[in-house]
Amino acid sequence: MQGFRELTVADVRRLLSEDFPELHVESLRQLPGPETWVWVLNEELVFRFPRAEFRRRRARVDVEAHVIAALQETSAGRAYVPSIDYVSPRGYSGQRFARGVTGEKRRPPPDAWPQLAADVRSLLTAVHATPPPAGVELEPLPDPDELLERARADAQASGVDPSALGSPPEVDGDPVLCHGDTKPEHFLLDVHDRLAWAIDWADACVAHPVRDLWGIVLWLGPAFARLVDPEHADAATFYARCSAVVNVARDVRGERDAPPVYAQLQAAFRSEALDR
Repeated sequence: MQGFRELTVADVRRLLSEDFPELHVESLRQLPGPETWVWVLNEELVFRFPRAEFRRRRARVDVEAHVIAALQETSAGRAYVPSIDYVSPRGYSGQRFARGVTGEKRRPPPDAWPQLAADVRSLLTAVHATPPPAGVELEPLPDPDELLERARADAQASGVDPSALGSPPEVDGDPVLCHGDTKPEHFLLDVHDRLAWAIDWADACVAHPVRDLWGIVLWLGPAFARLVDPEHADAATFYARCSAVVNVARDVRGERDAPPVYAQLQAAFRSEALDR
């Protein structure tokens, strides 16, 4: 799959007219995207062109399309996952323009959690029960002892008491299809704080369900994750807390520039007493 350097409106018009001549271009506008050039067509479709420097994203265009096609066979998938309707052999794709407020910008209050948790649980249950399409890679969870050791070393830089990280959990069960990157920005909410869409499936993988749940902890905390999946919430909280500590420490050291990690750290250590 090819990657794309920065695209102009004329570039996008040319690509769409050559690859999808049935599309009528009335308007185009660009949205920010860290790994892709994102263009909205006619306020109805969104096309993502992988940036040339992100080889992994370029290689996963077809995988994402296959995963979303499989999820469209489920009622929850049709309800919450925008279908990909256009896949170019040049390595870019187009899907329905999903509207909503991202979980990064909106953290609903606890009284909205039961219904929202039911939405998220419905989606993840469908995802984890869907047979993984060909090409979806196995991605084991990080080794918990190694992750804990690293998080303890980074705890002071992150302003966290190392004892709050907990102990490595025992995680049993078979790997399943996972979204793979359930950070807050990939959940879109409607005006009633219900789940509208789950977007960006390029990191879909075969992993333990904890992989998806720890992103939920980084969004709204352990108590919300327990409403979604009580069986795996404790393990997900461990992974969320350790990963958040490591990511904040990296930001403090100047190894990355990702302001959302501070909100994720706060969510991961959110006290259930605050939610009553």
